[in-house]
This record gives sequence, C-alpha cells and structure tokens, in this order.
Amino acid sequence: MNKEELSKVISATVPMRWADMDAYGHLNNACFFSYFEQARFQWFNKYNLVPTVNPKQGPILAHTECNFLKPVDYPCDTLIHVYAGNPGRSSYKTYHEMTVTSDPETLYATATATMVWVDYQTGKSIPIPDNLRQLITK
Repeated sequence: MNKEELSKVISATVPMRWADMDAYGHLNNACFFSYFEQARFQWFNKYNLVPTVNPKQGPILAHTECNFLKPVDYPCDTLIHVYAGNPGRSSYKTYHEMTVTSDPETLYATATATMVWVDYQTGKSIPIPDNLRQLITK
C-alpha cells in the first residue's frame, strides 16, 4: 500500500469491549474484522452512505484480509485509519491501519477490504454512486 496513492477517508476510535478479549486478555483475532467494519461504517454514516438510507443498494464485503502485527491488550481504545483506493466501476478497496490511542505510532494490524456496490434486490453489482466516487477518487 502506497499511502500517497490513497484517499484517507476517516480515523475512527473503536473502544475494546470486555467481550472481545481472548483467554490471554488480547483482542480476539476475529474481532479485528468487526473493528475495521465499524470504522468503515462510521465513514458511511458521516456521508449518509449507510445502506439504510437507500435500502435498495449499498456495499457488500467481497474480500478481506488482516495482518496481525502486535497483540492489542485490554483495556484500550483502538484507532482505525481507513484509506480508499481509486474505485472501479462497482468496487473499491479500503486499507486499514490499527493503532491504540495510548500508542498511536505503533501499528497493531493492517488490513484490506474489497467492497462491491450492489443492487440488493438483484444481487448484481451496479456503478458506485457519484458522491462516493468523488470521496475516494484521488
């Protein structure tokens, strides 16, 4: 990921919940994906792109992956930086960096997610809305 080629769309604070811990007191690996999703939807909320605004179309997650770099210990507030790559016709890729508010210089995880804009009734991809395209085109 070359940050110079990406649009930073949001930095979101996501508090670590007690229920998100594993047996070692670390953030459970599966929960990282929920935190990245929460940050993406904070971005969507900010620009009224949440699917409930137009329940006929919206994003679906097509692919995601995560690099776990360092355990996240309870208690803490995570800080998720979300970047977006230039969109295609109906899809775009997001890039995520997780730090914690008490140690914002240390990367705890990085991740990517490929989002596809779809018509929920047909299940088929459709062009990304112009307002979203403008937000993420660099």
